Amino acid sequence: MRPFVRARAVLAAIALHVTVVGMTSPVVAHPQDSAANAAETAGAKSKIQGVKEFLHLINVAKPDVAAAQAQALLDAGLTASDLATIVDENGLAERFDQAMARGRGMDGVSNLAQQFDQMLRDGRLELARQPARIADALAKLTGTVREKMFARERLEAAGEYAMPALLEAVTSGKDPSREVAATEVIVSLKRLAVNPLTAALMKVDPVNQRKIADMLGEIGYPAAAPFLLELANDPAATSDVRDAAMRAFNRIGAQSTDTSAQFAELSRRYFLGDEALVPYANEPVNNVWSYNTFGGLTPTAVPTPIFREVMAMLAARKALQFDAANANALALYIASDLRRENRLPAGATDPIFGGLPYSPSFFAMAAGPSIDQSVIGLAIDRKDTELVRDGIAALGQTAGSKSLVEANGRPALLECLRYPERRVQYEAALAIGEALPQQTFPGDFSIVPILGAAVRDAGTTTAAVIAVSEEDRRQISGRLSTLGFATMNGAETFAQFEPELNASSGLDVLVVAGSADSVKSAIESARLGAMTLAVPIVAVVSTAEASRATNEFTLDPGVVVWPASGNDETFKGAVELAFRNQSGGAISEDEASDYTLRALDTLSKIAVSNSPIFSIRDAEKPLLEAIDRRQGGVRLMVADVLAMVPTETAQRKLIDAAIAASDEAEKIELLSRAAASARRFGNLANERQILAVRELIASSSGQLADAAGRLHGALNMSAAETVKLITKGAGDTKTADSK
Repeated sequence: MRPFVRARAVLAAIALHVTVVGMTSPVVAHPQDSAANAAETAGAKSKIQGVKEFLHLINVAKPDVAAAQAQALLDAGLTASDLATIVDENGLAERFDQAMARGRGMDGVSNLAQQFDQMLRDGRLELARQPARIADALAKLTGTVREKMFARERLEAAGEYAMPALLEAVTSGKDPSREVAATEVIVSLKRLAVNPLTAALMKVDPVNQRKIADMLGEIGYPAAAPFLLELANDPAATSDVRDAAMRAFNRIGAQSTDTSAQFAELSRRYFLGDEALVPYANEPVNNVWSYNTFGGLTPTAVPTPIFREVMAMLAARKALQFDAANANALALYIASDLRRENRLPAGATDPIFGGLPYSPSFFAMAAGPSIDQSVIGLAIDRKDTELVRDGIAALGQTAGSKSLVEANGRPALLECLRYPERRVQYEAALAIGEALPQQTFPGDFSIVPILGAAVRDAGTTTAAVIAVSEEDRRQISGRLSTLGFATMNGAETFAQFEPELNASSGLDVLVVAGSADSVKSAIESARLGAMTLAVPIVAVVSTAEASRATNEFTLDPGVVVWPASGNDETFKGAVELAFRNQSGGAISEDEASDYTLRALDTLSKIAVSNSPIFSIRDAEKPLLEAIDRRQGGVRLMVADVLAMVPTETAQRKLIDAAIAASDEAEKIELLSRAAASARRFGNLANERQILAVRELIASSSGQLADAAGRLHGALNMSAAETVKLITKGAGDTKTADSK
């Protein structure tokens, strides 16, 4: 038999009759397996055709049919990785992007378009990060030119998740050519490689320390600077390692050679929300990396909402290890710890700091007033209202009157008196007012008026609408009124609204409506305004522009985007979310009551303290308004404080309130408060009121008459009036003997 004939026969035999080594019988494909494979292939083809059909239907503007097709794909079990495989392996990427961009603005299919767009991103990540794919790509780094190209693409797509395998290829020393290729990929990952590399830097042997230092220097990312400086100053490191670390440090362009200061600066960048420091800002988790000689690089997944805070705490802790007296690092640690607690999603856990025996509040109180002032300052700069309040709470429990209003550095508590959020102002004023400082300080004149405003306005929430269309302003204002807001007039632009805002007592929520560009411009202006730099904002844009607008404000949690096509329930949800993100939610009824009672108590203490700093007169206007608004026991408490205001207006208001009261029990109580004012400050009543008191005495009896008589006497009226009451009807008096 000729050679090529013999070879063809052998191949045919192999194809038809595969013999397994160690077995005498042939292995033949089972009919059921063949059927299953055929069904699987058919299913895959059906999904590919279904995706193509979905894209086509969007492009020919048939949203209803497109939506049905998309839903059919989902019902058939299309997964994110399925979609990514179909799009990327069939050359559909550009067509898919164009269709989704069109679909997001198309009624009837917009939500599904957004869902499929997110599915593609998720699927690509799932595929890229599969350990088997990463291992396969790593093996092909030294293959053919085509294999190398695809391997690099896969590893770069895997990003940070490829680092354990890549670093192992570099540090193992087993394959020099693969090591070179892996090093090139690591450097190409840039910032995504920095956290894993710095986690390993101090843990590997000297040879690999030099390799990692060189890679970090070539990447040139500033976040590596403190770790390189730590190695450069490590007395246990060899001289060549220290030199390599310092070369890389200088190559990055870092300045300070204080290791503690470098770590503190990194902590500050994380705390302030530097987006570049978060590898995957739009994903639910990010990784904190560790390294040991047995397992290599190991990621610990941390919820993304607290990732910056966790990393800030880790960097601050390193700073304190190098300099225990670094007050800046201590403030950053405490501020990040408090912020971490506030931002931890419900039901989530923190695998890094979640098991600490001490609460964030413990550290805040234990650190003392000076550090707490710094924490408040950091919170103000971050526009983090919840953190500002946490700092005030810690400071109020540990600081004396002097340290509340004086600070070695920044007097952040005093800045809170101007912070554009009611709770912050109330809590700062309460903390200072309770302490009754004896020396003047910047802003001391504002304490009593703020406390008075807490009595009058604590339960009131005010909103305004900025929109070019008057109809939009009217409709949105109506929605806000339904939610219980007192609405201001608003305007077409923020600049036009500012005069009304400056004349008001404050704003609790701002709604801005219009195109994405006009909304962005108005919000940028609002964030520069002293009264709106931290106000919750709802941005109202068209459904087609909602995604774009959301991306514009990813770094400002106080801005929530709401599509104009939404209903009343979703609008309410947007307002509540903006409140919750910016300040922990709107002031509840219980909170408002608590602020009112605490403010009244503090004002009472100020009134009787003979304070050289505070004057109860400064609360007169809000107290006069509050006695008209309040009811029941709170109204009487307002009257108690008003009775200590040494003005004609205050006393006359008490008398008028007493005379006008319809409930006899309340009338008696208010007459008593008016009498207390008269005893303290003398008769400041006018003739009309004096006549009204006399008429009340003449027409009343029992306890009401007694109360009116006390006021009459406290006003120090002529005794002739009393004599008239005694002698009135005396001629009609019958004695027992005359009967």
